[in-house]
Amino acid sequence: MRRKSGLTLMELLIAISFLGLVILSAVAINTTANRFLTTQNNQVRVANQAENTLELIAKDIKLSFGEPGNAAFNIFDPGPTSGNELKLRRVDVAPEGADANDIWSAYRYDGATNSIEFKADLWGPVDWVTIARNIIIVNPIFQAIDANGDGNALNDNFIRVEITCRQDPSQPASVNNSEVTIVTAVRIPSSSP
Repeated sequence: MRRKSGLTLMELLIAISFLGLVILSAVAINTTANRFLTTQNNQVRVANQAENTLELIAKDIKLSFGEPGNAAFNIFDPGPTSGNELKLRRVDVAPEGADANDIWSAYRYDGATNSIEFKADLWGPVDWVTIARNIIIVNPIFQAIDANGDGNALNDNFIRVEITCRQDPSQPASVNNSEVTIVTAVRIPSSSP
């Protein structure tokens, strides 16, 4: 009796089982890699928005000016040295100490839209413009720093800015809902332009 070459049914079933395991492993690896890349892309997008917003605010702070008795900035809501609205002196029109006629620009947090808005009061009223979305409040965004320890942070012209962005601000931070916090401190030059 001659032996025929070929695959038996058992060998064929084992081969199909191994092929199925390889395919399932490849699909699992691909799914995990796609989820990781999506999470990373979301984190990068959120971080870029926070960085761009922080850079814009920091540049505007550096263009502001003021001296003791004629503060370069004001901070509102909830308090004079720590809050969610920053008003920066741009042009000194009034005499020293009388800021009513000066030109200001401002940044504020809008809790209804989870956004940071900007307003430039350049020779007349201008509407608020949204510059960043998906912002959440962990700590006050703007904080005056008492750099020399004299108890008067507004005269030191040193501002700390903290921006926290989340992909979906209505949901808690998670692997699928990236959150990024960026902080910087900026000193305002003490001489007027």
